[in-house]
Amino acid sequence: MKTGSFLNIIGMKSNNIFQYELTVTYFPAGLAVDVVIDTEWNPQSHSNTVDTKVVVEEALKVLKDNNLIEDFPKYEAKIMDVLEEGAKTEERLTKEMFDMVGKKSAEDVEKEMSTIIGQDRVDVIKKAFSIETYRMKLVKKSNGQTVVQVHRGGAEFIPELNLATIQDVEIADVLQWASIAVEIFMLVLSCVDIAVDLGEAAIRAITKEVEDIVRQPAFQQALKKFKDEWNRGGTWRRAEAIFVFLKDTFELTSFWRIIKLLLNKNISTWEKIKDVAEVALMIVYALATEGIALISKIAVVVDHALKLAEKLANIAEFAEFKKTLE
Repeated sequence: MKTGSFLNIIGMKSNNIFQYELTVTYFPAGLAVDVVIDTEWNPQSHSNTVDTKVVVEEALKVLKDNNLIEDFPKYEAKIMDVLEEGAKTEERLTKEMFDMVGKKSAEDVEKEMSTIIGQDRVDVIKKAFSIETYRMKLVKKSNGQTVVQVHRGGAEFIPELNLATIQDVEIADVLQWASIAVEIFMLVLSCVDIAVDLGEAAIRAITKEVEDIVRQPAFQQALKKFKDEWNRGGTWRRAEAIFVFLKDTFELTSFWRIIKLLLNKNISTWEKIKDVAEVALMIVYALATEGIALISKIAVVVDHALKLAEKLANIAEFAEFKKTLE
């Protein structure tokens, strides 16, 4: 008996886009064909219409509930201006991207998006994954030891980790997940035109705190779900995987903890308020519209996230090595 799969066969019925996965199983007496219909990329399943006033109010509530505003009465009028302006941008993006999600190439999306938010802002998004946290590599040494080497910019970031026990592998796993989480949240900031530029000392301090966060069960569950979705492959699926991760973590206090860790410490109080307000508005709008605009932003850069893909491959490699120690 032999089985084969043929993926990404596109069909159309009543203006709905369907994606078929055909699994063909060969038996001595003939063959059987199973067809799975995946409507994930049916634009009609998404909403591109939302009351922007409601979104602004919800974003404001998020800011208040998470104690993200210092001296709120002083900045209330300016905050409302930021939220309302952000809502207008997200509304236009959502309408323009509605018929592109899941169907157009990243290049086509970038071209259209640049007419709405400008090429400069698109370029900030495209550079999101160019900021390096650190890279990890599983190495089998000549003395029989298996170690993990951790580098940043070609230099040793921390001393290599000897994977002698299951606990050692779990430490390496957390370290890798921390870098993945930090890089995803740097992408979030880039999507609201905030370019993150962190030196080695800042990366050390931030990832140390994020290590504690990725140990939290709810956050860990969101990361593993993200990994599974990412591994399904494809530009749009991977962009949606990141969106779903953000959706799953947005209600956690750790979401804003990481955002605040990444914001420039040298900017003014108002600039910090403005930054978190823009993030809140973007995420709230995305949640109200199935992420159309945000997924489109992520799609512009996701195919260039080679280091992120490498880190996720490491997670799988750590899991396999861990089995040898059980």
